[in-house]
Amino acid sequence: MSLTHSQKMAYERDGFLLVEELLTEAEVEALRVRAHEIGSGKLKHVPPEWLREEPGIQAEEEGGPSGMERLRKLEFLAWYDDVYLSLAKHPKILAVVEELLETRDLKLLADEMFMKPPVHGSAKEYHQDATSWPWLIPQAWVTAWVALDDVTLENGALQMVVGSHKLGMVPADCVDKLETDDILAQEVTVPVNAGGCIFLHSLSLHASAANETQDRRRAHAMRYIPSNSKCLIDLGAIEGYRSDLLLIQGEASNVPYAV
Repeated sequence: MSLTHSQKMAYERDGFLLVEELLTEAEVEALRVRAHEIGSGKLKHVPPEWLREEPGIQAEEEGGPSGMERLRKLEFLAWYDDVYLSLAKHPKILAVVEELLETRDLKLLADEMFMKPPVHGSAKEYHQDATSWPWLIPQAWVTAWVALDDVTLENGALQMVVGSHKLGMVPADCVDKLETDDILAQEVTVPVNAGGCIFLHSLSLHASAANETQDRRRAHAMRYIPSNSKCLIDLGAIEGYRSDLLLIQGEASNVPYAV
């Protein structure tokens, strides 16, 4: 697919772009099934350290949720699972990312399946994806956020601050100070149907509310960077990060990562 001029201008203006019906119903269902197989333990090829529980939930022995109902997210699936690697290489997703980053030489920095379980799926405060990788330059990459369920305000739709990518990097411990400014007056909620995708600039401020419904709200986020990006530290030396980034498309750059 190819973006229209108005779509490109919207992304540059707003810092995000919604593209509905990017995946078919069959593709979405296959991703749901595989996430369930991994999260439930039926498939064990993803190391357990990449299956993250919801913070602060009641212990099982005290009547709290059990099994998959405890899971907040599954990380680095494309590194271990062929279904999610195929999603990372999906031609429709890559076509958009190519145009937004103006290169076909792309690496995957990370991916995350947000499980957002019913009732106790936690909220996520306002943040920029870039602040999780502050050592990466330049700070202008794209997250593709694919909905696997219909996403609404009630189950945790993304709330975006329009144009916030133009602020530059905002220290994580200072984001709350923006609440006293008129910046958050530019907040919009972005519902998306299953199979749709929100493409976010790495500096766009966004948040999501808790899931207050009886159904799970699943979405898979993939972080794409140009292959000639540079990292200023050894990511592999920090817990929770990987230095073995995946070459998704095109050529690996001769500009090395500092790892």
